Amino acid sequence: MNTLRIVLLVAIGLGLSGVTASSITQPIATVPTYTNFSFPDSIPLDEWSPVSPSSDNVTNGNITEEITNRVLADHEVNYQDAGSLVGETLSQQRYQYQQGQALLTINIRYLIETNSDLKSIIPAQARQSQVKRSPEHGFYYLFEYDGNAYLTTCQSQRGPTTVTADQFSRSRMRHDAAASRLLPWLQGKSTLGDQRCLWTQMSVSLENYGSRSALAYEAMETAWHEWTNWWTVNFPEA
Repeated sequence: MNTLRIVLLVAIGLGLSGVTASSITQPIATVPTYTNFSFPDSIPLDEWSPVSPSSDNVTNGNITEEITNRVLADHEVNYQDAGSLVGETLSQQRYQYQQGQALLTINIRYLIETNSDLKSIIPAQARQSQVKRSPEHGFYYLFEYDGNAYLTTCQSQRGPTTVTADQFSRSRMRHDAAASRLLPWLQGKSTLGDQRCLWTQMSVSLENYGSRSALAYEAMETAWHEWTNWWTVNFPEA
């Protein structure tokens, strides 16, 4: 029994020595490398029909040119304070879907080295803004701007969705300190915290819902739950 204990202690000691030597000769990574990522042409949403897989061209016989042009022009929020959202966009895509006369526009960005502080960059002119929490997925932000209803959030590979830097930081501390991430960090192959997120921004025109504006938000929230489920199993590899 004593011999087995000694063998195990020696093996553990050698393992720790190897990790220590590796961490000394290869300093802990501060700027990780990321695998290139291309968004898929389409992502299915049960209650919506895809209109266009690309970011700029919408062609569908059931949609008038006037509506198409308005959607492409209006569904971009002017984030004047986007500089406070620390990070880099590695890739991005726009998706559009149709449900009756309503059009759903989804802009998604793959952010790296971000603080995910979405709440801080919402335009001051935004109305009806509120942070909501889904028990299943996490936090998301709803607001109205320039005649459109918006839903925005950041989704990480581990942990709930977030809309503030504090939420994102707490999630990283809780979900990234896993044993499987410790060894690559000590070996200088990755950072301990995973500062990546998928920034999703959904929008619909309130004009299509008339006096029933609550239905616009309800439609987006339903689509967002399905959207988030899809990305949970298809999140980009680091």
